[in-house]
Amino acid sequence: MDKELLELIDEAIKLEMRVGELYGLFASHFKEDKSFWVQLELEEYNHAALLRAAKDFVSLSKFPEEMIPATVEQIRQSLKQLEESKKRFENEHNRFDAFSIAYEIENAAGELHYQQFMEKKSEDEISRIFKDLNKADSDHSRRVLDYWTKASQEGNQK
Repeated sequence: MDKELLELIDEAIKLEMRVGELYGLFASHFKEDKSFWVQLELEEYNHAALLRAAKDFVSLSKFPEEMIPATVEQIRQSLKQLEESKKRFENEHNRFDAFSIAYEIENAAGELHYQQFMEKKSEDEISRIFKDLNKADSDHSRRVLDYWTKASQEGNQK
């Protein structure tokens, strides 16, 4: 089981890193939204760092498994969706697409699972520690939607 769990964690780390890279790409294309995308990019990298640190708890049978999807296939499906979205954006990028892609990704299995774990009440100390470390980096889906709505209302769609 440890080997399978470590593979799951590695795939989840890969997903967080790739989402961060995509947000960095958005930041480089849309100067008016740069600080928003850079903040999300850094938070995704932070999620990856938390998962890396959590790997140490696998050998102790203390890793909070609800932090990641149950199967590698779920994560790989999210990675596939991410790559398809990135290609779509690179072919014809606009601001609307960036928000749309980010919202889709944040509601995909891998990212949504992480968010649900962070919102769920925890009984064990390890889960509480990880949630405390991640407190400021929460609910990307809501934040993308809120920022997107605000930008649309300001008439800045390009």
